[in-house]
Amino acid sequence: MSAGADIAAQIAAALGDAGAAVGDGPLLGVIKRKGTQTGPVYEPVFGPDVTHNFTVILGSFSERERADTAIKATDTKITASIGGVVPEVSDKIAINGVDYQIYGIDPLNPGGEALLYKIWARA
Repeated sequence: MSAGADIAAQIAAALGDAGAAVGDGPLLGVIKRKGTQTGPVYEPVFGPDVTHNFTVILGSFSERERADTAIKATDTKITASIGGVVPEVSDKIAINGVDYQIYGIDPLNPGGEALLYKIWARA
Protein backbone atom coordinates (compact mmCIF):
# COMPACT_ATOMS: atom_id res chain seq x y z
CA MET A 1 0.00 0.00 0.00
CA SER A 2 1.36 3.43 -0.91
CA ALA A 3 1.85 6.23 1.62
CA GLY A 4 -1.08 8.11 0.02
CA ALA A 5 -3.34 5.06 0.35
CA ASP A 6 -2.31 4.69 4.00
CA ILE A 7 -3.17 8.34 4.65
CA ALA A 8 -6.52 7.97 2.80
CA ALA A 9 -7.36 4.96 5.01
CA GLN A 10 -6.53 6.98 8.13
CA ILE A 11 -8.73 9.84 6.88
CA ALA A 12 -11.63 7.43 6.26
CA ALA A 13 -11.27 6.13 9.84
CA ALA A 14 -11.11 9.70 11.16
CA LEU A 15 -14.31 10.63 9.28
CA GLY A 16 -16.03 7.68 10.95
CA ASP A 17 -14.70 8.77 14.35
CA ALA A 18 -15.87 12.35 13.72
CA GLY A 19 -19.39 11.14 12.95
CA ALA A 20 -19.40 9.00 16.10
CA ALA A 21 -18.10 11.90 18.21
CA VAL A 22 -21.07 14.13 17.32
CA GLY A 23 -23.55 11.34 18.02
CA ASP A 24 -24.47 10.46 14.45
CA GLY A 25 -22.22 7.43 14.34
CA PRO A 26 -20.09 6.80 11.29
CA LEU A 27 -22.17 7.97 8.33
CA LEU A 28 -22.20 5.92 5.18
CA GLY A 29 -22.79 7.62 1.84
CA VAL A 30 -23.76 5.50 -1.12
CA ILE A 31 -22.85 6.80 -4.57
CA LYS A 32 -25.48 5.77 -7.11
CA ARG A 33 -24.21 5.67 -10.67
CA LYS A 34 -26.41 4.84 -13.65
CA GLY A 35 -25.95 1.31 -14.93
CA THR A 36 -24.74 0.33 -18.36
CA GLN A 37 -26.50 2.09 -21.20
CA THR A 38 -28.19 -0.01 -23.85
CA GLY A 39 -30.64 0.80 -26.58
CA PRO A 40 -30.36 3.49 -29.23
CA VAL A 41 -28.78 6.86 -28.42
CA TYR A 42 -32.08 8.66 -28.96
CA GLU A 43 -33.86 6.40 -26.43
CA PRO A 44 -31.26 5.06 -23.98
CA VAL A 45 -32.11 2.41 -21.44
CA PHE A 46 -29.93 2.11 -18.34
CA GLY A 47 -29.30 -0.98 -16.29
CA PRO A 48 -29.63 -1.00 -12.50
CA ASP A 49 -27.65 1.62 -10.59
CA VAL A 50 -24.15 0.64 -9.55
CA THR A 51 -23.41 1.62 -5.94
CA HIS A 52 -20.20 2.48 -4.10
CA ASN A 53 -19.84 3.17 -0.36
CA PHE A 54 -18.00 6.08 1.23
CA THR A 55 -17.57 7.22 4.83
CA VAL A 56 -18.90 10.79 5.00
CA ILE A 57 -19.56 13.74 7.26
CA LEU A 58 -22.15 16.40 6.49
CA GLY A 59 -21.53 20.13 6.68
CA SER A 60 -22.68 23.41 5.24
CA PHE A 61 -21.12 26.13 3.15
CA SER A 62 -20.07 29.40 4.74
CA GLU A 63 -21.35 32.74 3.49
CA ARG A 64 -17.89 33.37 2.00
CA GLU A 65 -18.04 30.08 0.08
CA ARG A 66 -21.53 30.92 -1.23
CA ALA A 67 -20.74 34.53 -2.20
CA ASP A 68 -21.03 35.12 -5.95
CA THR A 69 -21.58 31.40 -6.67
CA ALA A 70 -24.51 29.14 -7.51
CA ILE A 71 -24.27 27.47 -4.08
CA LYS A 72 -27.50 27.92 -2.13
CA ALA A 73 -27.76 28.26 1.66
CA THR A 74 -29.64 24.93 1.71
CA ASP A 75 -26.94 23.02 -0.21
CA THR A 76 -24.87 20.47 1.66
CA LYS A 77 -21.11 20.12 1.85
CA ILE A 78 -20.19 16.45 2.07
CA THR A 79 -16.71 15.38 3.04
CA ALA A 80 -16.19 11.85 1.74
CA SER A 81 -13.47 9.27 2.09
CA ILE A 82 -11.80 7.69 -0.90
CA GLY A 83 -13.81 4.72 -2.13
CA GLY A 84 -13.51 2.29 -4.98
CA VAL A 85 -14.60 4.93 -7.49
CA VAL A 86 -14.12 8.66 -8.12
CA PRO A 87 -17.43 10.54 -7.64
CA GLU A 88 -18.82 12.31 -10.71
CA VAL A 89 -21.27 15.17 -11.16
CA SER A 90 -23.65 12.78 -12.93
CA ASP A 91 -23.84 10.62 -9.75
CA LYS A 92 -26.24 10.84 -6.84
CA ILE A 93 -25.29 10.17 -3.25
CA ALA A 94 -27.67 8.78 -0.62
CA ILE A 95 -27.07 9.54 3.06
CA ASN A 96 -29.49 8.61 5.85
CA GLY A 97 -32.28 7.98 3.35
CA VAL A 98 -31.85 11.34 1.58
CA ASP A 99 -30.79 11.41 -2.08
CA TYR A 100 -28.51 14.28 -3.09
CA GLN A 101 -27.60 15.38 -6.60
CA ILE A 102 -23.90 16.10 -6.90
CA TYR A 103 -23.09 19.56 -8.32
CA GLY A 104 -19.36 19.74 -7.70
CA ILE A 105 -16.45 17.64 -6.51
CA ASP A 106 -13.20 18.98 -5.11
CA PRO A 107 -10.60 16.29 -4.41
CA LEU A 108 -7.91 16.95 -1.84
CA ASN A 109 -4.92 15.55 -3.69
CA PRO A 110 -1.57 16.78 -2.46
CA GLY A 111 1.23 15.12 -4.37
CA GLY A 112 -1.23 13.97 -7.04
CA GLU A 113 -3.01 11.29 -4.98
CA ALA A 114 -6.57 11.92 -3.80
CA LEU A 115 -7.02 11.64 -0.03
CA LEU A 116 -10.67 12.75 0.29
CA TYR A 117 -13.42 14.53 -1.60
CA LYS A 118 -15.39 17.65 -0.74
CA ILE A 119 -18.71 17.35 -2.54
CA TRP A 120 -21.27 20.10 -3.25
CA ALA A 121 -24.68 18.45 -3.19
CA ARG A 122 -28.35 19.40 -3.16
CA ALA A 123 -31.25 17.34 -1.80
